[in-house]
Amino acid sequence: MFKKPSHVFFRGLLFLSFFTLAADDGLFANDLETLSEKYRQARGSAGKPGTAAWANAVERKVAPVLRRIGKLKDPEALKMLKREYSGTDPYLVAAAGLAMLDSGNEEGLEAAIKGFGRGSGWKTYSRVRVLDAIAATGKPSARDFVIKAATSGSSETRVIAIGGLSSFPRNTKACEALVDGLKSTHASIRNASLQSLHKFKVKEMVPALIARLGKEKDTARQSEVLNLLVKRTGVNMGLVSRDWNKWWNETGDRFEFPAASAAGRPETNTVVVPTYFGIEVASKRVIFLVDASISMLQSATGPKKKGRKKNLKGAPGTKMAALKKELTSILTKLPDTTMVNIIFFNVGPIPWKSSLQPLRGRGRQEAISFVKNLDCKLKTNIYDSLVLALKDRRADTLFLLSDGKPIGGTFTKPADILREIGTKNRVRGAKINCISFGKETAFLKQLAKQNGGIYRATSGGGGGKKAGKAR
Repeated sequence: MFKKPSHVFFRGLLFLSFFTLAADDGLFANDLETLSEKYRQARGSAGKPGTAAWANAVERKVAPVLRRIGKLKDPEALKMLKREYSGTDPYLVAAAGLAMLDSGNEEGLEAAIKGFGRGSGWKTYSRVRVLDAIAATGKPSARDFVIKAATSGSSETRVIAIGGLSSFPRNTKACEALVDGLKSTHASIRNASLQSLHKFKVKEMVPALIARLGKEKDTARQSEVLNLLVKRTGVNMGLVSRDWNKWWNETGDRFEFPAASAAGRPETNTVVVPTYFGIEVASKRVIFLVDASISMLQSATGPKKKGRKKNLKGAPGTKMAALKKELTSILTKLPDTTMVNIIFFNVGPIPWKSSLQPLRGRGRQEAISFVKNLDCKLKTNIYDSLVLALKDRRADTLFLLSDGKPIGGTFTKPADILREIGTKNRVRGAKINCISFGKETAFLKQLAKQNGGIYRATSGGGGGKKAGKAR
């Protein structure tokens, strides 16, 4: 009697058919000729170089093919990647460099180091992506290359490499390079060195930080240096470097780093500064970026009552009302010498002014009036608003508040925004503090972490549910 084929047989037949078709299509092909053709197709369909579509296509379509090429044992594969590595487009240059490093072999690392910076495609983007990837290998040759780049060459390359040194937190030579950076005449190099030193626990960094504290004129940077000193030493001698020098002269020979639980508190013996949703505003050059999307009209405490007409400026009890109250409060408390700008964002960025403005004179009242009169609209264009803020080179601190995910703008996917802002701000060096209005947001937390800022989630008012250095 005839028996029906089992479902196992049919599943096997379907799998065999799929595998045959996939093999014919080259899905699993690993020969250089097939992958080279796939690379040409992916590159040809990536769009116009220099656009957001091109950047996304290179990241999602072209780079994966290059990584597969990088894993081939064929010497011609490495030659192909070298050609792209010295090309004219920074995104392709970075993708080729990461593919060579992703191969995991010494030849790829050697080629990435030797070809670094050679070609017209070496812009800030490619330098950041490749230098970080070289450092991430952790190999001795990579460490030596990054240390050399951090102590010589252009100021931009030094700043980028200094960030990469955080991959070697136990290495004395890497720490020495950062200590040397603290003495630089370039503020960007000093600031980058200070940020990377947060990863280190090397004794030589303590007297270097004390010396920096005595020379630093910027109050925000003074606070940064003091916070790191307190965090590493477990004591707090305040902002007077003379007191720190006296303490170090007495205890330096026998000094040992304290356990984390024994760390001192930076608040002791320091000047009290105003806070914005619980984060200190110590900077005198700050930009507030604020979500003005329709979702900010929702109740800050729970579901809103039905039947009420929307007040686009934010009715009492809404997130926008709480935000305006807090922002007005900080604008009232900041010193006259503070330079500020305010950028609301929804469909696009809505700046108060084209650049930082002093609060003295009529500036304070004009800023408060701008805050009170703003309406909410659709979308949440975070990326373009951050780019606009970073264009003001005088601003050293940004506060970004949002209650939702990015909607609208040049880039909308969190991974793309993190990649693009991370590379743009690497040399720029602005601190980006992030505040989630409502539930915690992994995207904003990571954005603060990669840009030296503090992250906090809040439900409104001056406090918050969670805060901390997002390092």
